Amino acid sequence: MTVQEPNAVKVACSVKKCCRDTDFSRADAYELIHEKKISSVKVGGKRLITTPPLAFIASRGHTP
Repeated sequence: MTVQEPNAVKVACSVKKCCRDTDFSRADAYELIHEKKISSVKVGGKRLITTPPLAFIASRGHTP
């Protein structure tokens, strides 16, 4: 069992969650990753976006 700190800050989220939270498509997210407008890391087989959500939205230059 893992115990999380009550004030823990998430430093990464999955592509799926980030897209759901921002209304961008997966294709948009991967395009931004490819263009190096947002940062991400790969952990095992999973891609995690490390750019905060507001910066993610701003990287497109508009709101979705």
